[in-house]
Amino acid sequence: MQINFIEDWEQIKQRVKIVWRRLTDDDLKTIRFDSAIQQIISKLQEKYGYSKEQAIEAFYLADIVHYNVSGTFRTEYDIV
Repeated sequence: MQINFIEDWEQIKQRVKIVWRRLTDDDLKTIRFDSAIQQIISKLQEKYGYSKEQAIEAFYLADIVHYNVSGTFRTEYDIV
C-alpha cells in the first residue's frame, strides 16, 4: 500500500511533532503540501537553531517521510 503525502499529512504532522516537540500545530498549519519538506526544514532551523545542513540531516535521520519508487511519499507505517 502506498500512501499519498497530501492524503496522509495529518499522520506525518503528528510524527514531526513527536520528534520535534518545539514545533507547534500553528507552525505546521502554515506549511503547504507542495513544499512541505523544505518548510519543515526551515522551521527546524528557526526553532532549534540548526544550520540548513543540520536541519536537512536531522529531518532525514528522523526517517519520517520516504520517497518510494513511483515518486510519491510513504511513511514508516506503510506496507509495501
